[in-house]
Amino acid sequence: MTFQFQSPVFLVGDGELSEQQFRSLYSDAHPLIAADGGANVLHDFSVLPYAVIGDMDSLRDRDFFERESRVVHIEEQDSTDLEKCLNEVEAPLYLALGFIGKRFDHTLEILHVMEKYAHKQIVFFSKEDVIVRLPKSFRVQLPLGTRFSLYPLKRTVLLSSEGLKYPLDGLTMEQGQMIGTSNETTETHVHIEQTEEGLIAIVPIEHVSALLSSTLNLRSYGSLDA
Repeated sequence: MTFQFQSPVFLVGDGELSEQQFRSLYSDAHPLIAADGGANVLHDFSVLPYAVIGDMDSLRDRDFFERESRVVHIEEQDSTDLEKCLNEVEAPLYLALGFIGKRFDHTLEILHVMEKYAHKQIVFFSKEDVIVRLPKSFRVQLPLGTRFSLYPLKRTVLLSSEGLKYPLDGLTMEQGQMIGTSNETTETHVHIEQTEEGLIAIVPIEHVSALLSSTLNLRSYGSLDA
């Protein structure tokens, strides 16, 4: 482990990420780590990362970042740059921007990462959504009619659900068998109980603070309204 932090860490990849979205979410009170080509994105935003981690096959100006930041070059090709970041950085929470969009294979990678690193608290942001892994028992307060999608990373049984247009009680969700996308809230309070921590939730990004406070108890980390 190269870096250890007591505060949440922002991770930036070279996927779809606008400067407006980055600045609306990022707080310079927290460390900023670039996954290889994510450093190019930050450079375009005139922002310097605390460190750049990866195999460096996408980094445009390595000399600059070696002078101005910290470069951790990991040559092995058995893991992605995002995985390299998660292996080299220890933090209570990872807020991951720019890992979704542009390339579909990179988008699929986040499903792999959320299962492989289930022991780490990772939150992914796309242009429209926020994606988190849910605990066995989950409660959140959202406006009526909010899009609320669930996707199983592994097999789990939904013991009960409240506040959703399409009830989930007793359903078994598993990739290739049944998923729970495009549901929506019919009450302001949503409650889900599952047998395993197998589900991720996908919610419009404007509700990020409500979702994260419910899943990760983020009150101490301040507002993350996009």
